[in-house]
Amino acid sequence: MTVEYGSPAAESGGRVDFMTRHTLECRCCGREYAEDGYRLECDDCGVNALLRTRYPGTGLPVDTATTGPFRYRGWLPVRRSRPSENLTSVFAAPELGARLGLRDLWVAFTGYWPERDCHAECFSFKELEAIAVLGRRPESAPLVIPSAGNTASAFGLLCTRFELPCLLVVPARQLGNLSLAVPFGPTVQVVALADASYPQTLDYARSLCDRLGVEVEGGVRNVARRDGMATVLYTAYEAMGRLPDHYVQAVGSASGALAAYEASLRLTDGRLPRLLLGQNAEFAPVHELWRDGVTGGRSCPGEIWTPELTNVTPPYHLPGGIAEALRATDGRVTVATTEQARAAAGLFEATYGIDIEPPAAIALACLRQAAASGELPPSDSVLLNITGGGRRRRLRETGAGRRPVAATVLPHDGAGWSVDLALRGPASRIPV
Repeated sequence: MTVEYGSPAAESGGRVDFMTRHTLECRCCGREYAEDGYRLECDDCGVNALLRTRYPGTGLPVDTATTGPFRYRGWLPVRRSRPSENLTSVFAAPELGARLGLRDLWVAFTGYWPERDCHAECFSFKELEAIAVLGRRPESAPLVIPSAGNTASAFGLLCTRFELPCLLVVPARQLGNLSLAVPFGPTVQVVALADASYPQTLDYARSLCDRLGVEVEGGVRNVARRDGMATVLYTAYEAMGRLPDHYVQAVGSASGALAAYEASLRLTDGRLPRLLLGQNAEFAPVHELWRDGVTGGRSCPGEIWTPELTNVTPPYHLPGGIAEALRATDGRVTVATTEQARAAAGLFEATYGIDIEPPAAIALACLRQAAASGELPPSDSVLLNITGGGRRRRLRETGAGRRPVAATVLPHDGAGWSVDLALRGPASRIPV
């Protein structure tokens, strides 16, 4: 069905501004807030609960004249939309299903795969997050984004395209993960922390926001991130004509899995897809929380094949968090080794001729194990979220290779990394 999205306020260069009609609800106390573009938490419950968007009307809102995530802008917490190519394709996958013993397997692929009408230039569903976050915030508001690679690529790409000031903070060892077919523009600056893990990068970015007087973007606490990724499930619902019996994805903060859960709540008042979440066995705090109720207390390894999955403080026990989603869907969390994931990536490429990102390979490896163990009935419908792919192909096509990204590398001085930065060019619109 098609709905009215709000009153258009302005249109410029293909961008459409409009009034928002959603509210933000605290999942602990139920208090509701009007949208301001920044709010991450309840005034009363603070960081002890997640917010969730509440949209007017029922039924999936589809703008049939629009492509990309803004096709569903009636269920996006945004004040503006911009033209976007299609980023996600959902298709029946009998070839892969036959290899796994599943008769009704579907794949949601977000990345670069032009034959499937997928044109995500950052090769990841993080572009869905970024475009929604930028649509939610006041346009002049600068951004500080910590990332292990894919999120930084997405925000850097879009802030380059829209000429918005953005400071990306990444572990220096992950600079190679920012490989794109096009370079970042002058509004984007990259700061790389020598010898830093992803969790340390998150902590540094928070300190930097305090130092610069910039609003924290919020990560999984930002409703725009989750609702942007929820468009994957909306695309699947359109393609399948129903919700799947099982939903499979690899997780770090689990914002994508929470997005799928919240999307399914909007789409049905009955049966929900069962969540099957995967992590890298080398570092799996969400799996430990699901299995034991607590984490093992291990620090994040410095080198890991899937740094995107190494969030050490996932929103597990919070109202609206991972535990709630797993309970509501009778879900489970499993793990796969890097070796198993590499084999799964090879299987996908051998089947469909396209490379997939390491987190997506973890998801497929976990699905492969679940199917082999008989946990998934062969006739059940399964949606596998391939959260990124096509990087190797796109870089090969453009001849870009893995060229280095220009970055300011900050050494560790024994106590930490300096927050005194001299921002250059248009990125200096971030106050220092």
